[in-house]
Amino acid sequence: HRSDSLHQRSVFKAWEDQCSPLLEALRSLDHIFGDTSSFYFHSLKREYHAPLTLTSLNRPRRQEGEDPGTAVLHTVQGKRKALQYATDFFSARSAIGVFRQRQVEEERRDDFLSNTSRTLSEDQQVLAEGPDENGLLTEDELLLAINSTGRGACPGYDGLPYEFYRAFREDLVPLLLHIFNTAFLASTHPSSPSLSPLLCGVICLLPKPGQPQLQRPLDYLVDIAQSAFIHGRDISDNVRYHQGLKARLKELGIPAHLLLSDLTKAYDSVDRGLVLKAMTAQGFREQGIIRWVQLMSSGTSCTVRINGTFIPFFPTVSGLEQGSSLSCHKWVIVWQLFFAQLNKLQATGTLPTFTLPNGEKAPPSLGYADDDNYILIGELSELALRIKRLFEEGAKLGLPEQSTTKTFLLCL
Repeated sequence: HRSDSLHQRSVFKAWEDQCSPLLEALRSLDHIFGDTSSFYFHSLKREYHAPLTLTSLNRPRRQEGEDPGTAVLHTVQGKRKALQYATDFFSARSAIGVFRQRQVEEERRDDFLSNTSRTLSEDQQVLAEGPDENGLLTEDELLLAINSTGRGACPGYDGLPYEFYRAFREDLVPLLLHIFNTAFLASTHPSSPSLSPLLCGVICLLPKPGQPQLQRPLDYLVDIAQSAFIHGRDISDNVRYHQGLKARLKELGIPAHLLLSDLTKAYDSVDRGLVLKAMTAQGFREQGIIRWVQLMSSGTSCTVRINGTFIPFFPTVSGLEQGSSLSCHKWVIVWQLFFAQLNKLQATGTLPTFTLPNGEKAPPSLGYADDDNYILIGELSELALRIKRLFEEGAKLGLPEQSTTKTFLLCL
């Protein structure tokens, strides 16, 4: 096994050496034309637009009335200051970093997780574990992932477009399968900064095989009132429900309000530990899809580009990966915890409800991604306060905070 591993590494290194000129050319194209590295090949069909150039950047998270500390980007000193501002704003090492580890009340999580309304059976578990039901990636899955990627875009900062992986899939797929499955079977979590730029780009392909496998388990686990990211559900379901909502309440003679709520940096502020605990509580296999989620969330780092210049990589220890197809499913998994709390409040009579024409109780909320609407029947201030408290409790356990500036009431 050791000799095979060394051989695979040497083959991979040879690929990098051969691709070096191509990488440099693609980085140049990426610098000029943005994040679509194959722009050059499609430029005849697109209207050219000059790249947006920033001229200044203000100090992040400053208090009202404080000096903005503006960094002027046409000077060397200003560029250095701007790069530091970007690091301060995002890095997990920064006290104000978006992707820093937030304080959570670990001892109270068990009570929160105990409200999980449904748990996967053994037969349902295997649906999330691939064709061989053992969690390992197969050649067919990886080929399907590569063939389903979008054209004209690159997955990593190396500038290699998805077309590269399709063109060389016969050589790359066996190598990538070996790398990914070896990491899956290992007892440690590899750190992404130690991976080559090429492999970092390929990591974006990894969530794609898991995406269709999760559909049936999630359709069972996730409250029907969540209509995003699950096949067979659509935002039009929410639209039709709300179209009939006012008429139904008028028919019953029930005055009500609709609380339209949004979240603060929903994806960026989710605690990764809570995602893993939620998946465990819902019955997913630890040595399966949970292991893949751990691998893709461990040792992650990011960079920011300002006018074509990348800042040094900084660590990220919280949040769902932007651009990952699996992040959408991790979101509905973790947000189901909040819906379970709402259902509990409704079942105990804390949140009053009404009956639908079929005799069933109306759901306390309908949601699409991080946009949720809540039906408030009764004393308005008290009900709004209960919802607010629920958001505050969730934030202490690793869920996003409610955005008060983007939350408002609509009288029905």
